[in-house]
Amino acid sequence: MLKKILFALVCAVIGTSYAQLSEADNKAAVDKMKALVTDVEDKILKRDIPQDEKNKHFDEILVSQMDLEKVSSFIVGKPWKEANSADKDKFLKSFRHFQILRFKETFNSYSDEVIEVGGTLPSSSKNQLFVEMQIKSKSKQGEPIDIKWKMAKENNGDFKITDVVIEGVSMAASLKQEYSAILNNATGNKLEYLAKKIDAKAKEFEKPKKK
Repeated sequence: MLKKILFALVCAVIGTSYAQLSEADNKAAVDKMKALVTDVEDKILKRDIPQDEKNKHFDEILVSQMDLEKVSSFIVGKPWKEANSADKDKFLKSFRHFQILRFKETFNSYSDEVIEVGGTLPSSSKNQLFVEMQIKSKSKQGEPIDIKWKMAKENNGDFKITDVVIEGVSMAASLKQEYSAILNNATGNKLEYLAKKIDAKAKEFEKPKKK
């Protein structure tokens, strides 16, 4: 509870320079997340769904709802802005595939969890907000997992995911730090170099886990 209050206070302080999204926008973002959760529960979490079918849904339901270009611009920084369209497309393909693997690993570990969507919190980023979520176990006692999905309002009024904050840890900030270290050692085409590193990490994810 303390973390939640502090998070809200920080967002309120640093976000005062931006116009707040309307109540209708907040409701639209929450409704969007609730619809995604319903799809996840129906098409991914059910045990009788074949894994190949689940894999398709990870992309259709989750990754397709991320603004990958906005995320990539943030986590890569200057090399993204300097890259041409072809290199950006190659990077996005690698990054998209890796995100599917990350979601696959996360959701395949769930068994009896319940996902609850809460309200919204302001963001310091223009036209963005956070949608709160908790994941609770039906059978095990303990604290629920707190998740905040950062969502950006698109020009068409739809909302896309730009970050996910799990127990206070930002995916985008963590990737930015990790990729910055890789880029510091890169020579030549930095975005292509980073894409190859992501492909190599994806291959490690795809290896069968030792029991």
